[in-house]
Amino acid sequence: MRIRYITCIPLFVCNIVHADRLKPPVHGSVNLHLSSQSFSDIVPIKQIIDDQWHQSPQRDASLAFNQNTLALSYQHHQYSVTLISRSDAVITTTAATSDFYYQLQHSAEIPDITEAELDIHLMQQQSSGILVGYTWFNQRISTTLQLGYWQVHSQRDTYVNGRVSVKNGLYEGQLAMNEFYSTNNLLRRPASEDFNRSGSGVSANLAIVWRATDKLNLRLAIDDIYSRFTIEQHGYSEGIANSDNVFVNDSGYQTFLPLYRGIETQQKHHFSRKPSGELQLTYRQDEGDIIAVARQYFNKNFYQAGYKWRLAQADLGLLLDLERFTPTVNYTTNRWHVSLAIDKLKLNKAMELNLSLNYRW
Repeated sequence: MRIRYITCIPLFVCNIVHADRLKPPVHGSVNLHLSSQSFSDIVPIKQIIDDQWHQSPQRDASLAFNQNTLALSYQHHQYSVTLISRSDAVITTTAATSDFYYQLQHSAEIPDITEAELDIHLMQQQSSGILVGYTWFNQRISTTLQLGYWQVHSQRDTYVNGRVSVKNGLYEGQLAMNEFYSTNNLLRRPASEDFNRSGSGVSANLAIVWRATDKLNLRLAIDDIYSRFTIEQHGYSEGIANSDNVFVNDSGYQTFLPLYRGIETQQKHHFSRKPSGELQLTYRQDEGDIIAVARQYFNKNFYQAGYKWRLAQADLGLLLDLERFTPTVNYTTNRWHVSLAIDKLKLNKAMELNLSLNYRW
């Protein structure tokens, strides 16, 4: 009987676990994993990438992210070693900020929004590393722990907040900004020898598989359950932009202060990555499996339910997002696993696009 289920959280690179017997592979196996996950509840993903918003933001606009992963792993008995490269980009904001930015892009002569509280957080990180894992097996439970060492190639952490208003076609108000960056901050400060672009860090991942009964299996996988990164003397900027820049001294003379006042320096930067997790329940039947999945990425929850058909030479699965109705199609053989999720057939309209490819030999 061919019974498989696959763990495809990016750092757990497609380990094939046989549900009828939780044992490690006797012979070594090599897995290649590529994935790209993109989501936005602001405007379509392509419009954010191009920075050209052709439609007004969603009413609950708050988050957009993209995560790309390339990994190569080797597993022998309970041991595994993974070489991995990963990039993350996350925008966290508010609906008011999104609406105001859309209005600013389109330069409305009579703006719909005359005053807004702005709040935006931008995070970007590119890194590569090595993960060493070990799996403990018994009759019904397997537990995998991965420890990773990372080189951070570039990182950016930007916060902007304040109040802005529009009066007589002019923008007024005050914005506070602070950011760590490896190159080209909001003020376009280029990279130089004055500060470091790169650093290092460590992480830990955890996965647990429980065969509760002969038909019911549960899997919990958490990436970055612990992470800690450091960049020594990272580029840092902090300041305030204020349109009220006229100063009158005791003698009544007016002095025009700079629109932006702040510092550009370098500081030691400690940071971590937000954990991402997946809980999957699989109920095995004669012809296939009933599947329910709960995921969390960058504090955003995703819930799916569906069915996996066991065909002669492969497994075919279909999951449906219970909130956004995004379909996910999975195709699995003894060597391949391909997964695709997209909410709109036109790519320039897609708010969610996930692609995953795994090959095992």
